[in-house]
Amino acid sequence: MATREGRRVLFVGGFDPRKNMDGALLAFAALCRREGAAVADLSMDVVCAADPASRRTFEERCRELGLTGRVRLTGFVPDAELGRLYRDSSVFFFPSLAEGFGLPVAEAMACGVPVVASDLPVLREIGGDAVLYADPADAEALAGALATALGPAGAARRPALLARAAAFSWFDAGLAYRDAFDRAAGRRRLPASAGGGLRIAWLSPWPPQPSGIADYSRTVVAALRPRHAVTVFTDAPEPEPLDGVAFRPFADFPGRAGGFDAVVHHVGNNVAFHRDIYRLAWDHPGVVVLHDTNIHPFLHHAFERDPRAAADPSVLEPYLAALRDSGPAGAAEIERIRGGYGEPDLLGLPLGAPLARRSRLTVVHSRWAADTLEGEGAAVRVVPMCAPLLPDAADPAAVPDAADPAAVPDAADPAGPRAGLGLPGDAFLVGLFGNVNGLKRLPSAAAACGRLRAEGYPVHLVVVGAVNDPGVDFRRIVADHGLEGHATLTGYVDDAAFDAHLRAVDVVVNLRYPSMGESSASLFRAFAAAKPCLVTAHRQFAELPDRVCWKAGHGPEEVAQLTALIRLLLEEPPLRTQLGRNARRFVAGYAAPAAVARAYEALLAAAARESVAG
Repeated sequence: MATREGRRVLFVGGFDPRKNMDGALLAFAALCRREGAAVADLSMDVVCAADPASRRTFEERCRELGLTGRVRLTGFVPDAELGRLYRDSSVFFFPSLAEGFGLPVAEAMACGVPVVASDLPVLREIGGDAVLYADPADAEALAGALATALGPAGAARRPALLARAAAFSWFDAGLAYRDAFDRAAGRRRLPASAGGGLRIAWLSPWPPQPSGIADYSRTVVAALRPRHAVTVFTDAPEPEPLDGVAFRPFADFPGRAGGFDAVVHHVGNNVAFHRDIYRLAWDHPGVVVLHDTNIHPFLHHAFERDPRAAADPSVLEPYLAALRDSGPAGAAEIERIRGGYGEPDLLGLPLGAPLARRSRLTVVHSRWAADTLEGEGAAVRVVPMCAPLLPDAADPAAVPDAADPAAVPDAADPAGPRAGLGLPGDAFLVGLFGNVNGLKRLPSAAAACGRLRAEGYPVHLVVVGAVNDPGVDFRRIVADHGLEGHATLTGYVDDAAFDAHLRAVDVVVNLRYPSMGESSASLFRAFAAAKPCLVTAHRQFAELPDRVCWKAGHGPEEVAQLTALIRLLLEEPPLRTQLGRNARRFVAGYAAPAAVARAYEALLAAAARESVAG
């Protein structure tokens, strides 16, 4: 890639003799001699800390080899700058004489940079067939490998490098350390299912129920089932079958609860899908997955507003139990209920903590949610929201290649996926996905689209989902912002149509304020589809990496910021392409179903061990 004046070889090491810095200089000098004019634009960066004496010795050696002006000793650089150096280099050069692991090789592969490394067993273990190897004591052999890496053969290795790098993740390293600590502590073995894995009870909504949590559960259970015996308890009338998975109604669970190594209760804010699960989670504590940290709206609607509560006070008991565990604020809510006056404090008293404290372990999808519940005395683990990559979820090589636009689904033909959806083929489509309520800021998104249309941009707003909040009037919002004829509301759509609309839009807007502590399944599906996304810079969404999505505030400047961000993405196609690729890589490396399933395996195994020990 172009650098200061041309291409660059990157060496990351130190003055420790095992890093073979002199061998690197000898090989670079040999490359310059043998290739001549073909590498006239080539330079080398040597990244390592250097005291004045070391720098003088280094510069003298460069003069001896005729490399003055072609080699730069950078000194120490911070991680952010090192990442830029990796990405901007043409070849990463690592001719070390001995290594314990060789982390820089993995880092360079993750950036898709061709790598030339020493032919050492440890480095072959890291690089496999994706890396070029040579004898670190043979300057001519190293020079030949560098020449190959600088040519077409080096560029062709990029997909293999990215795929190989995907096998190394800090997430997996953390799980491995946890297993090692468990073994060192001599923790007891688990009772095993017939297949040798865990016997898991999984209480959740399930497809075809129209729920993001149902889709999430199916994705994770599909990844767990090859190694574990999973029984799904659900009230879905005809649950979508999944080979190797048993289905039971919620009513069967109490009599079977003792037959499982681990029990997982999924709790969200949908009354129809989670009322029974909440009751069972309270009465049979296990691992609870809180998809929303604030479940007060759910508890209020599920129990206080249940028509049966007037005749049968016991209907209120699940709600009252959570309030009794919530201190003075909860006591005030109980007095309100008994006195029959006022409205509940749905935002000020979240009510996720009582269930979390009662459970053996609580799973959430963001660090913010974990910090919040840990501060309330709960034992918490973070497991990311997940989504399968489209179209090749199981293949790490399917992560988009920045050098190949066709690797991003439908990137080469944005109008193609719109056929049959009734969407304008020549418009810039701004998509909102998932059921719409007042927290999702539809008026703000519509206002930004309206401003852009007033500026002459061909923007069309697409809302994919149903409006399930009586306070949201889609037609009025569209009229207020001049979007008549330039906005589409699909209503509820199935998964295939949902994904088709994801492929069709240019940008996804996923705003949330105030927040119930949720992590958006539709947002992660948009990431997996390589779509550029805009989110609210608030709580759990603010912690998402800036390279993965852009963020707008939720204050007075919200609409102005949204307008500016959408305008920039509209005017700069390379920006939105790169942002989408970054999002897809984020899912592949952090939130792919296999990684999420491994996280569940680890925490469920630990919970089962503690249960056996207790």
